[in-house]
Amino acid sequence: MTVILDANVVLDVLLKRTPHFEKSALVLLLSEKKVIDGFVSASAITDIFFLTNATYHNKK
Repeated sequence: MTVILDANVVLDVLLKRTPHFEKSALVLLLSEKKVIDGFVSASAITDIFFLTNATYHNKK
């Protein structure tokens, strides 16, 4: 099965956001284990970078 992952699924895992962290981590694990073919759009990659960079920068 091919799945296009929303940026929020990746952000939930990277930023350990509740309450969706566990379910999002499971989706990424399924993709890692090749149970599903998970893809993220190119525009989502830039959004993920911007938001994680801003979050981690503000924590320091």
